[in-house]
Amino acid sequence: MIDYTYFWDHYMDFFDDLPKEWKMVIFCCKIVECCFNYFDIKQEIHERGRKPFELLKMLKLITFASLNGITSSIIISNYSKYHELYECVSDYLMPSDRTIRKYKREYGDVFRKITSFTLIVAHTIKLTDFKHIAIDGTIQKAFNSPFYVLKMKQIEILLNHFCKEELTKDEIKKLPRSVKKFLKNKKFNEIEKIEILLTLRDILEESGQSSIAINDWTARWMYNKQGKAQLSFNIQSAVDSSTKLICGVNVSQNPTDHYEIPEIMEIVIENIEGHKPIKISADTIYRTIPNLTYLTENGIGFLIPTRKQGKSQINNLSDNSFSIDYFAFDHEKRIVICPMKNELKEYGPYECEPDKFGYQRKQYAYSNSKACQKCKHKKECCKDTHHRTITRYGHELLDEAEKVMEIEENQKEYKKRSSTVEAPNGSYKIYYHINEMPIVGIDNVQSIYNIITSGYNIKRLFNIFEENDVDLKEVIKFIEELSNKNEDKLPQINLEKYYENQNEKCSAC
Repeated sequence: MIDYTYFWDHYMDFFDDLPKEWKMVIFCCKIVECCFNYFDIKQEIHERGRKPFELLKMLKLITFASLNGITSSIIISNYSKYHELYECVSDYLMPSDRTIRKYKREYGDVFRKITSFTLIVAHTIKLTDFKHIAIDGTIQKAFNSPFYVLKMKQIEILLNHFCKEELTKDEIKKLPRSVKKFLKNKKFNEIEKIEILLTLRDILEESGQSSIAINDWTARWMYNKQGKAQLSFNIQSAVDSSTKLICGVNVSQNPTDHYEIPEIMEIVIENIEGHKPIKISADTIYRTIPNLTYLTENGIGFLIPTRKQGKSQINNLSDNSFSIDYFAFDHEKRIVICPMKNELKEYGPYECEPDKFGYQRKQYAYSNSKACQKCKHKKECCKDTHHRTITRYGHELLDEAEKVMEIEENQKEYKKRSSTVEAPNGSYKIYYHINEMPIVGIDNVQSIYNIITSGYNIKRLFNIFEENDVDLKEVIKFIEELSNKNEDKLPQINLEKYYENQNEKCSAC
């Protein structure tokens, strides 16, 4: 058994000669240690019972595994016994896979603090000022069979069976398999089953969904990119456009992204210690009045295109020359201009159903029957109607968002979004195999994403410093002084090459 005490006491003396993987071990461990110091994290130890594993060592082990794309508790446990890098990180802790799962589940908030500390380091060291944050969502499949669900009618049948009149054997035979499986489940007694059914009924009434998963009550039916409904979670990620660091992740039960910006932005602002970004970018589905209201009230700009503007960004406008894609809107004159340069006048506003938060949109119609009658392209454009009518939904914030995206500079800035936020979404599925993990419960899913982002950000920071010839020893000293909150003693870090590379990327854009 190697004694790593000497290594940790003298690593600075031979740091430059170490291979990359050992430098990464040191960098990762120092980030976790300094995070503990910066946030003054303490481990609660009860007098009774077996003494728990040291929290700091456990977090180092799990974070370092995450940095290397390893999320399996069994693999982490084995590596802590037989892999020298993991032995060094954990100082021969050798926990079981069950213990690792427990620490993952119980300390998700602490892993989020590690993510937060990486962002504080990046900001203090002047890698980024979080001017532009890109937001996107992805669907995470839940660990629950789509067939092991209960509908409201089935819940009522079961409640009636337990509370009023028992079902006969013949009636039970006719029940769906999921209902019979629940009836025969020996893990719970009758009283516990009644409590479960009452809970499921309340959740169904509140969510408005047609059925609920028995294994994971927190999962919701959502459509994936293939248009298939599956029990899932909605994962919202916010990423810094300059460093590609993940600024926050929120696991949501909402089936769509229409109202997700307030929650994810609150997480981002907390993670970067109140430093609000100047602007955020998101795709068209986020262009809703509640989202825009939140951003406006918090002084955050937004780059969120209309459907037409989004299609234009990726050169995906309709092949039909008389599609709505080719009808322009003049904000000053309040008119629509058709592909043949005819002006369609505004009629309205008309009443429109308020959204779920009570925000009222206005509906306007635009038409010019005289111009349509004289137009030689009437059959192609109007089809079976006498004249073409264009409908728009108006609100001052929706109009403002549209005008912002008409500025060429903002269009260029928005193009950074896809290369910024899509990378983590791909990493979750390809590098971390998140869809293959048997995670049950929204809190556990959130904890796993907190673990992933902590490792992801540490590796991202390490690569930024390596690729731009930044002295890692000076960076480690900087992080140590930062954790002690000694602002006067922070060493100067040479980031000239990093800034040069950033400027080259901006010029290329």
